[in-house]
Amino acid sequence: MPVFNPKNPLAVERTIAGLCYVSGGLIGLLYIIISRSHSQSMFFRFHFLQSMILVALGILLSLTSQITENILGGMLGLMNLGNPGVVMGYIGMGIQLIMNGGLLLMLYGMVMAFLGKYAEIPVISPLVRQNMR
Repeated sequence: MPVFNPKNPLAVERTIAGLCYVSGGLIGLLYIIISRSHSQSMFFRFHFLQSMILVALGILLSLTSQITENILGGMLGLMNLGNPGVVMGYIGMGIQLIMNGGLLLMLYGMVMAFLGKYAEIPVISPLVRQNMR
């Protein structure tokens, strides 16, 4: 039985942890089911949970962005404060900027997982560490 070194995770776990970010955690879930091991390394679990949280936040933002744009557009149209289309364009660009930032965070997590390091994301990583205990 191989000895697991927390400072140097196995290449398989590094690869699967990195692919969790691309697949939204589905590859990690398949790895858990196929390996039938209840004791995955802390490294794998950290990246698996972090990728799941990032994907959940991305889905939540994409679902609520259209609703938010419709509500704000309706309010601006009712108040007759100029052209609501211009303001809605800026709101849409802001939401797209946030979505692109989320994609960059997922890319960062994937690269760090492939390198065998922990990806520290300010709000999400402490939340993941707290739930891993």
